[in-house]
Amino acid sequence: MMSIGQTFAISMRRINKKWNKYALAMLVFLIPSIIVTALSVASQATIYIKTGCSLEEFVSYFAGTMTDETMAELQIDPNLMQRTLLIIMPMEIAAAAATILTIFFQLPMAVYFLNVVRERDMTLGEAMKYAWKSVPLTLLMILKLIPWFLLFFVPGVIKAIQYSQAYYIKYDHPEWSSLECIKHSCKVTNGRKGRYFLYMLMLAVINGVGGNIISYVFEVIGLFGSGVWFIVVLNVLNLAASVIFSAYFNVFEQTLYSVYYEDARRSYLEDVEKDLRHTHESGFADGTHGDPFADNDSSDSTVTYVGEATEVKKNDGGYADNDHGDPFGN
Repeated sequence: MMSIGQTFAISMRRINKKWNKYALAMLVFLIPSIIVTALSVASQATIYIKTGCSLEEFVSYFAGTMTDETMAELQIDPNLMQRTLLIIMPMEIAAAAATILTIFFQLPMAVYFLNVVRERDMTLGEAMKYAWKSVPLTLLMILKLIPWFLLFFVPGVIKAIQYSQAYYIKYDHPEWSSLECIKHSCKVTNGRKGRYFLYMLMLAVINGVGGNIISYVFEVIGLFGSGVWFIVVLNVLNLAASVIFSAYFNVFEQTLYSVYYEDARRSYLEDVEKDLRHTHESGFADGTHGDPFADNDSSDSTVTYVGEATEVKKNDGGYADNDHGDPFGN
């Protein structure tokens, strides 16, 4: 596979001079997240305007963890707190509904930026045609990940990396079921999960640093003013800055992950070639070098002959056609 530096360089080259175009497209894919964030800001502003409490104090009051001294200091009015809760409840319900909407945007976003990496023009309308196909794949991934995260965080992360290429595979092979896409994602990431994890860490650091800088800037600005409406306006500006940063950051993130997929796909095909070459030289496929798509831990694998293995590469591998050649060739 390519080095980290090469992956970053190719990602930047694909975005070159089109940052604003892709950021605007990303804003569409981030609509559910933007709605959730906006509703969160609105809830906090409502709490502060109505009660003078922060979100943490408001939650502490209803959780029963607020001390009598703190309640006396804040001059808590139970009736006012109850009325405020009734006001923000519809916002929280709407935020939950918006969160559910994200499942419609996962596949379209992956498809759009995969085409960016492949230097093919795709409109937002064409990408959003995959919205309904995104639902069963996303839900199945969530259902399969929940037990792993309940078991422990680390196995959950490993499984999430294994399933990470399912969206791209679904685009390349729309005829495959969601389960098939997930299974092939596990095979494509086999031996390549460490590189994906490094990208996750680096992107998390970049996102964290950028987000903290924005928060720090607005905290400093907040020292120069006071009053309810000053705080409200400051929160709105903070939200706008965060959304803009998220749009540009996610453009780079999605492009980088798409480059990873193309690189992993090519590396995976090279592994298939090696297995087929071994099959050709030995005349049959043994349990170790047989069907490159068979589960490695299968105990009841059958013999696969050269002709069958070649068909697996062409049909089941799905990466040997002319449309999906070297994505990084000039």
